[in-house]
Amino acid sequence: MFVAACGGEDGPGDIAPSGPRLAVDEGSGAVDGVGIGDDTATIERVFGEAPPYNIYKNTTPLGVEPVDLTHPGNLGGCRPRGRENALRYRGVSFFSYGDRTCDVLVTSERATTRRGLSPGDPIERVEELYPELECGETNVASEGTLFEPACWGRTGEGIYIWIGGDPINNVMFVDGPITPRQ
Repeated sequence: MFVAACGGEDGPGDIAPSGPRLAVDEGSGAVDGVGIGDDTATIERVFGEAPPYNIYKNTTPLGVEPVDLTHPGNLGGCRPRGRENALRYRGVSFFSYGDRTCDVLVTSERATTRRGLSPGDPIERVEELYPELECGETNVASEGTLFEPACWGRTGEGIYIWIGGDPINNVMFVDGPITPRQ
């Protein structure tokens, strides 16, 4: 089940749930103009200062727990290339090794892709809007007994997308191929 970006940690990095729409560019893996390949300073110029990252905490957007999301099995990009960091805001988070973002996770229902898809939409919309993506199921239980729908594929030069859940609970961009968990 999708949990709206609420509750949990407050402070720097909060974006009001009723704030402006987030523009998601699936071709570049960017949200409001920043994303894959950008450094921390560039992202913080757009979204503001993020709360300090603790490597023992999750990398999901503020107020969203990993169990609330339909995750991929394998992220082909994001190989360790320096110190791990996450900039976590309400509705979106940016993950990096060193100072180069390699993973963008969007959960806000106020985020909309160029083709008109938002978290909260039914997964069937993906097949209508993105016929080039592969869709199927991903295993969300450690015992291999619970599967949820997802879609994945390449959307730009070195940009890969993951769309998980029904209703959609996240849209993720990574700098390498993504596959479902079997």
